[in-house]
Amino acid sequence: MIDHPQVVHFPIALLIIASLFEILSYFWKKESFSLTSLILLALGTIGAFIALQSGEIAADIAKKIPGIESTLHEHEEMAELVFYLYLVISIIKVVLMYLKKDIMPWRLSVLCGMLIGTFFLFRVGHYGGQLVYEWGAGVKPVLEQINNSSADE
Repeated sequence: MIDHPQVVHFPIALLIIASLFEILSYFWKKESFSLTSLILLALGTIGAFIALQSGEIAADIAKKIPGIESTLHEHEEMAELVFYLYLVISIIKVVLMYLKKDIMPWRLSVLCGMLIGTFFLFRVGHYGGQLVYEWGAGVKPVLEQINNSSADE
């Protein structure tokens, strides 16, 4: 089983760095910056999908914590939004690179989408941090306490 905290950090880092390379591709017209952005974007999007899947498993356990539902729901919704946003951006970028077209409105939409996605990534991380540091989701003593109280019932 893949542990959610072990996989979430890679897509976050990859997608943020992809955005930086996308910005660099505007200042230096080298195709290598755009290609690097695409590779990081694709890997980050795949990683985000894996993080979503592991998050579903982690959420089933976290739902046992009383009062966590609202924060957990926000985290899940935002994570799905981020994944689908980056999936669409990845597809657009692949099509643009395949066509070898430098269509500025589409390139700008990719950049804007990546910057918006970066903002949403920070929001997902914020809610994830709340789940761990305020609610104790995934923290061994909290999980043991929940399991012990479930066994008593």
